Order: sequence, then structure tokens, then C-alpha cells
Amino acid sequence: MALVQGRWVLAVLDRVEDGPKRYREIKAGIPGISEKVLTETLRRMERDGLLERRLGPEPRPHLAYLGTPRARALDPALRQLARWHQRHWAGVEQSRRLSAGRQESL
Repeated sequence: MALVQGRWVLAVLDRVEDGPKRYREIKAGIPGISEKVLTETLRRMERDGLLERRLGPEPRPHLAYLGTPRARALDPALRQLARWHQRHWAGVEQSRRLSAGRQESL
């Protein structure tokens, strides 16, 4: 879980899911992420073996990021987590509201 717990890791994985992306393409697809945080996230994900950095094709070579087989192996688990979220998140929010109401009445 530590590999994907960072706030932006899942968003980055989503951006590179359909193929290599340049830094600016990843940043443009993740509203609210700063350049500093994106750079740190990409470096950590590369260190952990979730991303690979490659030179893109000629005639104008460029750096691109793509998901590794390790990242793609996470896909079934992440889809399952997304399904759980769709089914249960309203209940989680309701529990939080009830708990907050109990705390206020103490």
C-alpha cells in the first residue's frame, strides 16, 4: 500500500496507462499538482519501479514516462478498489457525519 498511498500516485498511473507521456502531458492532466510535487512523485515512482523513463522517438527525441509491468500488475487491484469506493463511499460519508454529530453532542 505504501507504493500507492501518495496523493498523486494514482493520478500519474492513470495518465500513463494508455502509453508514454511527456512531463508536461502528465502535468496538464492532473489539475492542482505543482511542478515540484510532480517531479518528486515521478522520481519516487521511478525508484519504486512503477515508472520507466525513456527517450521518445525521433525526429525530436524527448523524455517520456511509462508504466512498468509492475505498475500494470496493480491494475486489477486498483479497479477492485475503485468498485469498492463506488459501492461504499456514501456509507463511509454517512458514518462520518453520524460520528461528527455524536462528538458535537458530548
